[in-house]
Amino acid sequence: MKVLITFSFIPAVTDCCKGSKKMKTLPPTALSVNEGTSVIKEEYSGSNGLKVIGFTIVNGGGHTWPGGSRYMPEFMVGSVTRNLNACREIWNFFKGNRPAAFN
Repeated sequence: MKVLITFSFIPAVTDCCKGSKKMKTLPPTALSVNEGTSVIKEEYSGSNGLKVIGFTIVNGGGHTWPGGSRYMPEFMVGSVTRNLNACREIWNFFKGNRPAAFN
């Protein structure tokens, strides 16, 4: 996967990620037990503790919005993961990384 290669390259060539690296597999939710998807999150933080970059892999997911509704039959677009809500994840990332000017 070219995205994974690019993502692993960013911390090595920038000094934005001098803090820690966190990787975790999200546990299935009650809604996702039989859907056949899993989610892995990887985050790097800066030396100041703020999250700097993050990456989320949805294994077994289709061309769908994680946590969204199915908009076409599964045979056309694949599975919708219920292991996370993409809108909530995006909001939480930006909410936790507000520029100092907006605090």
